[in-house]
Amino acid sequence: MNTNFNRLAYRSDGGPFFIEPSDQFIFDINFVDDFLIFKIGFHLSLSDSNKALQKKFLSGLWNENVLEFFILENGSQRYLEFNFSSEGNWWAALFNDYRVLSSELENLTAKIKGSDSEVVNFQDKEYLVYQVAFSMGDLPFQISDQSMINVTAIFHNNGARTYYSLSALGLRNEAVDFHNLSQEQGIKIGDLIKE
Repeated sequence: MNTNFNRLAYRSDGGPFFIEPSDQFIFDINFVDDFLIFKIGFHLSLSDSNKALQKKFLSGLWNENVLEFFILENGSQRYLEFNFSSEGNWWAALFNDYRVLSSELENLTAKIKGSDSEVVNFQDKEYLVYQVAFSMGDLPFQISDQSMINVTAIFHNNGARTYYSLSALGLRNEAVDFHNLSQEQGIKIGDLIKE
């Protein structure tokens, strides 16, 4: 498996744009043969590498350790949200506008590629990594490397939630508005693709 991953980050001091990398989550996103492919990695402390992935469509994944991907339709306010948990569960939805849910996308086929999961060493840390592919033809709108994306994560520890983001939103103890896909907070998918 390709071991070129993106890392999420947080601000340690609450100041603007001072970001530090998080060791909890890694990810990759790419387009291969008309599929949108996510590679999801959770630090081994967050997952059980001996347990089979559940692979269920499940609402409410923000109550678990979860990676979230928000992808904006070009020239529109519509966006997709994909959630992936450390247990291998997933959720997807289409929003017509800012936080206006159109529909959950339970009928999407999430193809878990290859083996259920594998342990990958990345920058001297071990992660449980699994790969999920969605057919581009099944998605409600066309996604390209120019589409805006925000990648976020929620980490649970002793009842407290910590929020991470690839953008400069930073570490917060209160809820962060990850649905905001403005130019300041989102980035182009093409800027994340690792060859």
